[in-house]
Amino acid sequence: MNDGRVVQVGTPRQIYEQPCNQFVADFVGTTNFIGGTVTALGDGRCVVSSAVGELKAHASEGVSKNATVIVSVRPEDVELSEQPPTAADGDNVCKGTVDAKDFLGDYLDFHVKVGDVVLLAKAHPSLRTPTGDPIYLRMKADKCVAISRQ
Repeated sequence: MNDGRVVQVGTPRQIYEQPCNQFVADFVGTTNFIGGTVTALGDGRCVVSSAVGELKAHASEGVSKNATVIVSVRPEDVELSEQPPTAADGDNVCKGTVDAKDFLGDYLDFHVKVGDVVLLAKAHPSLRTPTGDPIYLRMKADKCVAISRQ
């Protein structure tokens, strides 16, 4: 609900994983928003040119080629590694710098700066990359959702 209007109907998992707009994505949990422009579109998928590089994502309803969009990716879906991923590791790989991190017991909240964008990632406490060090991020395409900018 937004201003007394039903915005999206679905199971809790559907709403969390496939939000229909930025309000829903932000309302049902923490998420990263990455702005960009759709450069390719087909079969419910799209490619987005963004400040963190080219991102492959699920295209929500209303997304069109050359449209300005927001890509939503949840912190638990931002995978971190100290070693560069191989080509076999998939789509949406970029390199950043650990900007900050918070120890929360069973996980760490990492704030990773990629260019001018800071992304939040949840990681196992065994990942001990110090603040200021480089780190690699991977965001699976099926966990990224391109949403029309409103």
